[in-house]
Amino acid sequence: MVDHYQVLGIPRSASAAEIKSAFKKLALRYHPDRNPDYPAAEEKFKEINRSYQILSDSYKKHQYDLVYNYQSIPVSPRRSTYRPFYYPPYERRARHTSREYEYGWKYVKAQVMAFAFIFIVAAMVMSVKYLYENYQVGKEIRLAEAREELFKEAQVYFDKGEYRKSLDIIILMQKKNPAERTIRNYRDKFVGEVMVMADDQFSQNNFESAIISFSIVKDYQNREGAVVYKKLAECYKALGMYQEAADALEVIRSNDKKNLKLNLEIGKLYLVRMNDPEKSKPYLDNARFRVKDILVQIYGQAAELVMNPAESPPIYFEVFFTRAKAYTQLGLHKDAIKDCNWSVFLRPDLAEPLYIRGTNYFALGNNYKACKNWKTAAGMDFTLAIEMMNLHCN
Repeated sequence: MVDHYQVLGIPRSASAAEIKSAFKKLALRYHPDRNPDYPAAEEKFKEINRSYQILSDSYKKHQYDLVYNYQSIPVSPRRSTYRPFYYPPYERRARHTSREYEYGWKYVKAQVMAFAFIFIVAAMVMSVKYLYENYQVGKEIRLAEAREELFKEAQVYFDKGEYRKSLDIIILMQKKNPAERTIRNYRDKFVGEVMVMADDQFSQNNFESAIISFSIVKDYQNREGAVVYKKLAECYKALGMYQEAADALEVIRSNDKKNLKLNLEIGKLYLVRMNDPEKSKPYLDNARFRVKDILVQIYGQAAELVMNPAESPPIYFEVFFTRAKAYTQLGLHKDAIKDCNWSVFLRPDLAEPLYIRGTNYFALGNNYKACKNWKTAAGMDFTLAIEMMNLHCN
């Protein structure tokens, strides 16, 4: 078992501050970026990070200490509880004597009548079975003919472009015969053709017609497909129907509430398109928590110390920056400043996060830090920062 205290080079009585201090020193010493000529540094860095993840969490540390202390206790061998078991001698049993039977006329008559009765019952059963099978065959033939007529009727409606009427006939048939594969195949065929038509309309930017077609697919497909709702959302956004787009994306998110991209997309719809920061807040909060979880999983608790911000995906910056703008509008200036700090850390060459951070400091009455941020942004030729400098800074 790995001794995580030995990995960090600390005693078992070390406090949380000592654990964190030891981790920072070792993380900086063995970080792969600082040791390009030392291949073993990466494994050593991972081992240090794993040990810190366990010892920095009070619950995991307690569990680890229990297991470690338990394994250090010597285990004494168990005593055997086997005891011999003696069986009593078998008793002698008397043999059963066979009885001789005399076969007379009454016995023969009874046997003949029994066989005759069994034969008659068997014949009746076979007759009933034959009649029932013939009835079932006839019934299946009549049902097949009725289904064929309904299929023809559904096809006529479909050819006329009355897709919902056509599919309603198929759905009604399927409810009466849920196990019938032919009906299911017809339904999949009709829905598939409507889907192809919807994709063509979408690719030609005919969004109004595409919405109608995708809605039919959504209502009649066997499973709710994320692809259909995603394309519906794109159509709604193209037509300026942002609330409908958010509702369509919410259907997808309901099955994956930690989805980073979906939470950010819905949050931006409410904030940027509908100017409703209050509704955007829960989605942007979920997106931020997800980014933080990812950073902790990859880099540990001290992500800011060991990660290279230039290599981070653009979506991380977008999450923090969008949430900073929403919190600025909501008047939550302290939290907005925290998100601005992350935005500036991830993309220090951008002026707008600096400008927004300065705006939040100004709202809190800290003119010195506000002007300092505006000055840096103004040095990047950011017009709004220059205006704020002229208005409020000497």
